[in-house]
Amino acid sequence: MSCEENDQSPHYNRGVNNKIAFVFSTPGKVEENDGKPVSGKTGDHLEALINLLSEGEKNIFTYEDRYCYNITNSYTEVLPNENKNRTEPLISEVKSKDNIERLKKELENIEDYIFFFGKRAMTSSFYLTGLKLKLKFVFSRHQSFQSINQIDTDINGNILKNGREDNTDKRLQIIAEHIRRQMCE
Repeated sequence: MSCEENDQSPHYNRGVNNKIAFVFSTPGKVEENDGKPVSGKTGDHLEALINLLSEGEKNIFTYEDRYCYNITNSYTEVLPNENKNRTEPLISEVKSKDNIERLKKELENIEDYIFFFGKRAMTSSFYLTGLKLKLKFVFSRHQSFQSINQIDTDINGNILKNGREDNTDKRLQIIAEHIRRQMCE
C-alpha cells in the first residue's frame, strides 16, 4: 500500500496509522524539494528500519511505506536556508511555546509509541507534557548516513570493514535491536 497522497509538507506527514509517530529534527533541502518529510537516504533508512522492526511487531508496524505513518519534525523551518547555514534548529527554537503547541497538536492522536530520531528530536520530547499516559517514547540516533556510519560493529560485535555494501543493513539491525529493547521496557 502506498500512502504518499496524505496531508504532507516538508516537515509533516499525516499517516493512516495512529499507533505510532516518528519525530525527526528539521526538514532539509531534499524535503523542501520533495514537499514531504524524511526524504532521500534518511527516508530510505527509516523505511528499511520499519521493515526490520515489523518482523517482530506486525501489529504495530502494519505498513512498509513510511508515509503510512505520522512523521513530523521537532522544528518546521527548512535548514539550511539562504539566511542560516546550520542544519539543526537551536534548542530555543525547538522549545518555543508555539513550536511545542504545534508539535503536540500533530502528535495528539498517537496511541502507542512516538519514536524520536536525533538529538533535537529527543530534546523536543522533554516539552511534550499532557499527551496520553500510555504513550511510550522511544529514542534513537538520526537515520542519516552521517549518524548511522558512526556504528562500527555489527549485531554480533564484529568490526564492519570499510566499503562493504551490506554495512548499512548491519548498522540498521543494531538500531532496530536498540529500539526493540526500549519498546519492551
